Amino acid sequence: MHQVKGLLERIQGLEELLEFSERKADILTNLLKEATAEFEQALAMVTVSQANFRAVFENAPEAIFIVDLEAHRILDCNDFAANWLQYAHEELLSLRLEHLTESSTRDTHKNILTLGYSSKGIQEWRFKKKTGVPVNAEVTGALLEWQKRKCVVALVRDVTERKQLEELTRYKELFENITDPLFINDLYGKILEVNDVACERYGYSRAELLQTRLKDIASPDQIPILHTTRKDIEAGKTVQFEMETVTKTGEWIPVEFHARPITFHGQPAVLSVARDLSFRKKLQQALVEKARLTAVGEMASGIAHNFNNLLQMIMGATEAALAKLEVGKIRESREIIQRVQATSQRGGEIIRRLKDFTHTDFADSEVVDSFDMAELVWEAVELTKPVWKNLPDDRKIEVHQDVDEGCQVQGRPSEIYEVLVNLILNAVEAMPQGGSLSLSTQVLGDRVYLKVADTGDGISEEN
Repeated sequence: MHQVKGLLERIQGLEELLEFSERKADILTNLLKEATAEFEQALAMVTVSQANFRAVFENAPEAIFIVDLEAHRILDCNDFAANWLQYAHEELLSLRLEHLTESSTRDTHKNILTLGYSSKGIQEWRFKKKTGVPVNAEVTGALLEWQKRKCVVALVRDVTERKQLEELTRYKELFENITDPLFINDLYGKILEVNDVACERYGYSRAELLQTRLKDIASPDQIPILHTTRKDIEAGKTVQFEMETVTKTGEWIPVEFHARPITFHGQPAVLSVARDLSFRKKLQQALVEKARLTAVGEMASGIAHNFNNLLQMIMGATEAALAKLEVGKIRESREIIQRVQATSQRGGEIIRRLKDFTHTDFADSEVVDSFDMAELVWEAVELTKPVWKNLPDDRKIEVHQDVDEGCQVQGRPSEIYEVLVNLILNAVEAMPQGGSLSLSTQVLGDRVYLKVADTGDGISEEN
């Protein structure tokens, strides 16, 4: 009896447990249904979000790149990006971001990290189209997970036109205020823009100058300068050079160009300021003439002394020649007269060299003569002798000449003569306590060497 009762109680407990389990199963079933509904709803939302993202991605009016954070490889981009940089979509997916910018790999990596992790906002980058044309852009970005990789989505906005407007505004202010001729030309010298000063100075209308090239206002022998500076400009350098230019009426104007590379209407160009050197050249020539006259003034008393000695020699020789003639000694008289002639020629050479030293005729600057360098050294020493010959003992200067025979050279002797005279005068000034000055010429093979040395203090190290 007791066994039956225990069995009934156990059956009742199992029935209660079964009822509880059924209620649990119903609850779990309901929860599973709710979870399934929520999952399906979330999946639908994700699908809609992906569709919205692709719609925005594909139809955005700006370039969008998805870039691997570490490898910099472009994983995806929209059609706008491909068209903007003039690449095929497949080509871009085979490139890294640094292939499209003017930055180095290190700079690109830094910029990408800044886009993903920093809140600095907009960055300015310079991209390169497939054709090599640079374009300015503003870039913003954010981190995302893409194809199980850490990536950066970069939104790129072309601001080239805005930059050009800003540059044009600056150029306009520069054009209106600068007092020197100003040119903007392409890399081949075609003039793209000028200011009013350039038109007035060269006598052309603006329309005429815009139909010319820089070489059209330069003398023919200046063309190599333009070719050289073009290479420097293409390398991104700022250059400064002098050039002879000519106006519409044929007036020659020496100018100093300051040129730097710029971007004009989206294309590489050159901005040049032409400073007129006419006044400076005249001033430099006046200073040279003044220096020559000052040197002549220092030598004047000695030259007068030399001429006085020459005249005394001529007068004495003339009297001796007359005396010889009176007694019928014609041959001896001839010899004396020949010495008078040689002395007169020496005086004439002094006058000629003095004239060459004080004045250079630019019309004859291209005349080339054959002359003896050794003889030129002797004449320069003789001309300057009054400056150093009769100095006090505490300032005594010894001059030594060591010249080879047959030092014939081709050139302009007056210019070499001027250099020699100036070197001698400078050496005398550099030896206030006296010293030694040596001049030598030497023939080695087909070359003639001229050497001038002194024992003076020389130029101080700071100068």
